[in-house]
Amino acid sequence: MKAFIVHPARVLRMLSGFLTVMALCSASAMDIYVSSTGTATAPYENWANAFTSVQAAFDFAQTNAGVANIYLAGQTFAAAADGTKVYALSSRSGLAIRGGYQADSGNPSLPGPRNPAQWPTALARSGTVAGRVLTLSGLSNVTFEGVTIWGGSYHPGGGIHVSTSSGGVIFDNCIVSNNYANGGQGGAFYIATSVVTLTNSLLTANQGGRGNDGTVARGGAAYLAASGVLNVYRSTIANNTARSSRAQPSYGGAVDLEAATAELNVWESIITNNAATAEGYGGSIGLGRGGAIYNNGGKVNLRNVLLVRNATALTGTDPSSAIMSLGTAPYVLIENCTVADNDAGKAGSVGLRRNGGVFAVTNAIVWGHAADLVNFDLAHVGHSDIGDGQNAGVQGCQAIDPLFVDTRHYHVASSAGHYEGGAFGGGAWTTGIVDSPVIDRGDPISDYSLETAPNGGRVNMGAYANTAVASRSPTIIATLPAVANSGALFCGHTSAHLRGEITDDGVE
Repeated sequence: MKAFIVHPARVLRMLSGFLTVMALCSASAMDIYVSSTGTATAPYENWANAFTSVQAAFDFAQTNAGVANIYLAGQTFAAAADGTKVYALSSRSGLAIRGGYQADSGNPSLPGPRNPAQWPTALARSGTVAGRVLTLSGLSNVTFEGVTIWGGSYHPGGGIHVSTSSGGVIFDNCIVSNNYANGGQGGAFYIATSVVTLTNSLLTANQGGRGNDGTVARGGAAYLAASGVLNVYRSTIANNTARSSRAQPSYGGAVDLEAATAELNVWESIITNNAATAEGYGGSIGLGRGGAIYNNGGKVNLRNVLLVRNATALTGTDPSSAIMSLGTAPYVLIENCTVADNDAGKAGSVGLRRNGGVFAVTNAIVWGHAADLVNFDLAHVGHSDIGDGQNAGVQGCQAIDPLFVDTRHYHVASSAGHYEGGAFGGGAWTTGIVDSPVIDRGDPISDYSLETAPNGGRVNMGAYANTAVASRSPTIIATLPAVANSGALFCGHTSAHLRGEITDDGVE
């Protein structure tokens, strides 16, 4: 069974094209600089003459199409909002905003040393006036790289509002944190008629809805409106909250899709510890749906995703601890994923809930919920380890403890070698004393070529299937049969009668 039909490679090709445009532009076009210690002297071509205002640099880039790069010093650029926003950028293509530089005006080599961890660049809101940090519109092939965006408070889109940018906006090696959509739509991002791609980035501690205001909360990290597309690669979405109040419902602790043309594509990423929470009011408690993802009619594609330890308010009807999908024609396609321990230990926890459309699961582990699958068409579930036993023995499915190494990264144990101390990287190989039953149990026609040897010639189940950190296949040692021969009785020169017996058949 091959359920996953939308391959994320098309997004990688798009990203590659963006970066090629950036490289071609930077080879011949103008670069400008921003530093709080600059003199704001034209042509702003080095750290000494740099703009001191990020917005001034944005304005200059909007009216000068030759600007290819805006280099930001490793400083915090906090400014007061105007009641709507702090910074705005529109009507540009082929532009990169790059942070994390030492910004040494005495260094003749430009832009000079760069290390976003050592010299972090942050765009933030200061003061008490409400406003999101970034308002972006009419952009194409625009990249933010090595920048932190935090402290926004507005709606829709507490941190970043992206519209009419179908040509694409990329956030690479960025952090978007501690933003609030006080009206409830998209704590970090509100995306409409735009394509946004996150690579090697972190969305954390954002909140859709602020509580005590009577609003419905939608999308703790991101809200996808009509034609809003969010691509997520090698990134983490963690500790975000959709928080309603006064018995109002909350939807999508991490992401809420609210249109048939909304689309979420995630691969080699982690979605964890997000929550759709609700507060009581007048004796009632609001509904919480989709602790991680709430899909109201859109398209969700997850491949090699670790979706664990998310939570909802398990009240009312249709609880859904990880994903809820509904509508007339939505689809959710899950391949090579681990969905585990969402609302762990709670009565009524639900891993995946389908209330409409297509919901397909292949080569997955769904484990640790009171009900792992609800309302599923099991014809769309294959070669997966489902804890509550649904489809066990059918289409390659089973219900056997996957033997997770731990409940942080959820690699599975192998005596031939499994990964520890990291998810898709940052860890190390070690060996266990037991072997997980999900190794080499995926769809026989699925690609396994990225799994390191020994890989058994077949893909694993779970989030790390067909990746370089997939648990290795245990080696099977064959013991030759032991034969006791009490001698041969010759009956002639061309025949013999053997008096041997097999005392050990070699089977262990």
